Amino acid sequence: MLEEKLLIECKHWKGKIDVGVIRNLIGVAISQEELPTGIIIATTSRFTQDAKDVTINKTVKVKLDRKDFDDIIDWIEKYDAVQLSAEEANAYFKCLFSI
Repeated sequence: MLEEKLLIECKHWKGKIDVGVIRNLIGVAISQEELPTGIIIATTSRFTQDAKDVTINKTVKVKLDRKDFDDIIDWIEKYDAVQLSAEEANAYFKCLFSI
């Protein structure tokens, strides 16, 4: 049985998440004594194109996953985490950015 060990970082930024954030998280992951099986960076914002394009060397067996605003909304709907419609959840997150 394969045990999953995930390294997850969450960002609640108004601006886009750039490649530096992704590279820093990869650096943290590969410096661990025991490598995680996956890395997830989740944001209520978006990713720059460079952040979307960055990859991990194929010799390192760690899966990199990026989840942006739309993915967070999909998670909420999929798991019924919050009893809001997609439109209500969308409005809620957009409201957070105006604070």
